[in-house]
Amino acid sequence: MKIKEQKPGKPKYVRICPKCGSLDIEILNVTKQYTFAFGLPTVYKCRSCGFSSHVFPEVSTEELKKVKPLNKK
Repeated sequence: MKIKEQKPGKPKYVRICPKCGSLDIEILNVTKQYTFAFGLPTVYKCRSCGFSSHVFPEVSTEELKKVKPLNKK
């Protein structure tokens, strides 16, 4: 997932997998079609561990340095 570009001085945020801590997150294709039409929540999926949910926290890139992966093999 790309880091959102914002104005200078504002923190940048990325979505992080709550299960494994990966940044490799995608939006499920089925969700893209119906999210705006029916007001459904966006569903994200982690490409690393396969976890999917509508709850993937956004963490600032500064805080990301402090976050440790939860399931490191």
